[in-house]
Amino acid sequence: MKRFWVIGLFFFSLAVSSAFGEGKFYVIVNSANPLSAIEGGELSKIYMKKTSQWPNGQQILPVDQAEGSSVRESFSREVHGKSASDIKAYWEQRIFSGRGTPPLEKGSDGEVIAYIKANPNAVGYVSSPVSEPNVKVLKVN
Repeated sequence: MKRFWVIGLFFFSLAVSSAFGEGKFYVIVNSANPLSAIEGGELSKIYMKKTSQWPNGQQILPVDQAEGSSVRESFSREVHGKSASDIKAYWEQRIFSGRGTPPLEKGSDGEVIAYIKANPNAVGYVSSPVSEPNVKVLKVN
C-alpha cells in the first residue's frame, strides 16, 4: 500500500510541476511594427544580437526582463534552448572580450510595456497577455 502512495505522490508532483513549473511568456512589439508573427530562431538571434535590423532596415531594440525572473527563465529556455544563467555567461564573455552588450533590462512587465510603447523598434516579452494601446503580441512560430 505504501508503494502505491509513493507512486501516486510522484505522478501528482509531475502534474503540478507541469502546470506551474514553466511560466508562459508573450512576445510584444509596438503596434507600429508590421510583424504579426516571428520564428523562434529569429527571436533568439535578435536577443543574442546576431540580427540587428527589422525587415524595414530599422535597428531592433530588444528588452529583457530582470535577471532572476521566472518569465526570463521561461523565455530563455524556450527561445534559446538554454537557461537564463547560460545566456548570462554568454553575455559576460562577449562583454569581457569587447564584442557586444546584452539587451537592455527592465524590472517588470509594466516597465517592458512602457518601453515598447515609447520605442517603435523595440521587442520584449511579458508574463501575461497584453491589451494596451500601442502594443501588440506577436505569435512565435
